[in-house]
Amino acid sequence: MLDRDPDVPRRAGETVPLAGASTIAPANHALNLYVGMVVAAGALVVLTTVWLSGWDEPTGPRPDLFWLFLVLFAFAEARPMAWLRRDEGGEVTASWTFALALLLVAPPGSALLGVACACLLSDALHRKPVVRGLFNAANYSLSLGFGSVILGITGQRTALFDDHPGILLFVAFLLTAAAVLVLNSVLTSAVLALVQNRPPWPMIRQGVALNLATDAMLLALAPVFVVVAQRSLTFVPLLVLTTWAVYRSVELALDRQHEITHDALTGLPNQRLFLEQAAAACRAAGERGQELAVVLVDLDRFTAINDHLGHHVGDRCLQEVADRLQAAKRTSDLVARIGGDDFAVLVTGSGAGPGTAALVDRLRASLLEPCLIGGVPVAVAASFGIVVYPEHGDDPEALLRNADHAVYAAKSELTNIATYEAAKDERRNNRWDLLAELGSAIETGQLTLYYQPKLDLATGRLAGCEGLVRWIHPRLGLIPPARFMPFAENTELIHRFTEHVLRVALTQSARWERLGIRLDMAVNASTRNLHDLHFPTTVAGLLAEAGVSPGTLEIEITENTVTADPVRSTTVLGELRALGVRIAVDDFGTGYSSLAHLRDLTVDSVKIDKSFITDMSHNPPDRAIAQAIIDLARNLGVVTVAEGIETVDAWDELKALGCGYGQGYLIARPLPAAEMTAWVQALPCGVWKPDAQADDG
Repeated sequence: MLDRDPDVPRRAGETVPLAGASTIAPANHALNLYVGMVVAAGALVVLTTVWLSGWDEPTGPRPDLFWLFLVLFAFAEARPMAWLRRDEGGEVTASWTFALALLLVAPPGSALLGVACACLLSDALHRKPVVRGLFNAANYSLSLGFGSVILGITGQRTALFDDHPGILLFVAFLLTAAAVLVLNSVLTSAVLALVQNRPPWPMIRQGVALNLATDAMLLALAPVFVVVAQRSLTFVPLLVLTTWAVYRSVELALDRQHEITHDALTGLPNQRLFLEQAAAACRAAGERGQELAVVLVDLDRFTAINDHLGHHVGDRCLQEVADRLQAAKRTSDLVARIGGDDFAVLVTGSGAGPGTAALVDRLRASLLEPCLIGGVPVAVAASFGIVVYPEHGDDPEALLRNADHAVYAAKSELTNIATYEAAKDERRNNRWDLLAELGSAIETGQLTLYYQPKLDLATGRLAGCEGLVRWIHPRLGLIPPARFMPFAENTELIHRFTEHVLRVALTQSARWERLGIRLDMAVNASTRNLHDLHFPTTVAGLLAEAGVSPGTLEIEITENTVTADPVRSTTVLGELRALGVRIAVDDFGTGYSSLAHLRDLTVDSVKIDKSFITDMSHNPPDRAIAQAIIDLARNLGVVTVAEGIETVDAWDELKALGCGYGQGYLIARPLPAAEMTAWVQALPCGVWKPDAQADDG
């Protein structure tokens, strides 16, 4: 029966897995030639066998058995039992049981001709392409013809009608059944290999092994049917029930195998089967000196669909995406779902390397139209990572790993499509190595804080400072936060990191208080910190440990930090404010929902991003934005802090606009604790006055 799933070899009792007339395309000359040769050979075998058999007794010594088994064969062909999921079209039947029984009770010419005609009629009733029906009939004819030769050579063709069949019949039948099974597996696995442009021998080996494990029992029932039917036709229905039970057990075994190797939601191969197929393809490509490619498809912002529209909508979208990717791929390619919203395409066959770009364009184009779920269009976008064997990896795990790195590059560079580049991956691995060392850096005191002063713009009086982390690596020296913080924020390590930074900052505040220096201390918090409901308790413990009042501490957050989980973030921020800790919104003006955040969150200050400050004297739009933020904050009763003040002109303009506080290189660069202490103690009366040139500190 038809098996359109390209990764599952055909079983005995199934017809050739051709997807239709379009599968045997004119461009695939090898496939056309092979199918034509099999059909011609099958026709020749039928005609030759019929001619040699003669027509003195066309239905054999028991015509009733001939017609019984022919009817059962036709019924089994017409009513196959589907076993694959969704619309893959895989089927398995007990046809070979009755085809082999026919060979044991009738002349080979009649048996082959009857089976071929019944097969063609069944395929015609199911509206299958003519070429597929012809191949199926030829497959039966060649396999049974081979079996007939063995029975003839051993002289056991009609031995079941003898009163006392001997051991030779048993041996002859085993050889006949094995020949039928093996030849059937070879014929159909070879056509599968040609359809998919894959090496034939691995598929043939896999097909024979699978048939031996599943359909040997069905073939073994053929002589049992003959013996029982000879004794009395009354018992045949009981044997049919027994056959159905065996048949059903085979179906359940195949179904279990399918569940192990396929994704239940989309029906696509899963990661396990993908890796198996990719390993076989890599071996074959290595032997032939060819390329193959793997394309990783990662859906963008798919979590938002599940969160806002529900998982049932997300599941429908995944099914639609799977169908579109299947439709866009080539016949020889394999599409698998390897994770929640990750799909992988194994690109094999001729032109796998050079043709991958065109395939990715088709895959991408297939996802441009929104998925229509319950009449509602749901937009789905994806990023694509491309790797080529053996250039980017010599095994499936390495290819998938590097394809994932390529997807990361595609997302970070906003290109949607990226081919793996070892140089970029090396930089990423270096960052990963740093991240792996960060835990020990916390324990060994390699992390320290530099402090940047914050002044009252109206009076020049020192108001506070911001604690900025620095990593003094024993081998690499000073490592700026930009090299490790974006990655640390995506791991659980960020909790230990933030706790360490807070402890150092608050301990320094306590030291300064003992020296008579009272400075507010600002420290940044990450998204994960604001999603941690225990974070306020941690902060309270650190304040008590350092002996610093909560009003000394200011937690800086970004606008987008709150967006990720507004409910948790609002809860955590509310508890922090209840402790007496002040809240500041950092980099204000660079997010997407600034007004909504100021309306919904109770914050103490907003820090105007330095991108609006640096050139505001010569860029009227920057000045206008700064003015708007200052006015908005004033009306809401929120303090404004300008970051990145580097010139006296910027200081004067911000002061004129009514900005409350400022920090930047004009005042001082971030300083180690000892230098910050000396800088503060050197201020005349605690007041700083702007000079014509920036202070390099």
